[in-house]
Amino acid sequence: RTLKSKYVDDFVGFCNDTTNFHWGETTWQLSESKYYCRLYNADGKVAGKIYFCLDGCGMTSSRPFTPTMKFGGLTPKGMNYVQQLFGDKTKWE
Repeated sequence: RTLKSKYVDDFVGFCNDTTNFHWGETTWQLSESKYYCRLYNADGKVAGKIYFCLDGCGMTSSRPFTPTMKFGGLTPKGMNYVQQLFGDKTKWE
């Protein structure tokens, strides 16, 4: 699915807010992620990916690595945002 354009700035804000993420050990594989987001540049090419493991894990991984997202997982605030975003079908095309 594609995030509707009116919600993209909000998602970028989420990614740039360090309070949504915490440093921690990641013990999961990317194949275990329930969701992932592809991020595109102005040319329409994939510029990066963010993987989310939500089922009792709350871990994240960004490719390439993004310092504001830290390396590890979601804080309770970040987990709440992601669960609401992915669960709200009205925000997706």
